[in-house]
Amino acid sequence: MLALNRLAFLVAALIAAGEIARFWGDPRFFPMAFDELLVAGALIWAGWRASGDGAGWHIAAWSAFCGLVLV
Repeated sequence: MLALNRLAFLVAALIAAGEIARFWGDPRFFPMAFDELLVAGALIWAGWRASGDGAGWHIAAWSAFCGLVLV
């Protein structure tokens, strides 16, 4: 579970950093990057909560990530 939590934190950091670098200074930052930042937040939430609650949070967060990647 520790490896999955670390992977969730790593992927969330990469998604957030990429979107911030891509839209920094652009007035369209919030509407264009909102979905990616929401998925990054879900991955961080899953990595933080999963240590005591099991993998249920990871299922939801990684499902959102897969949906984002497919779109």
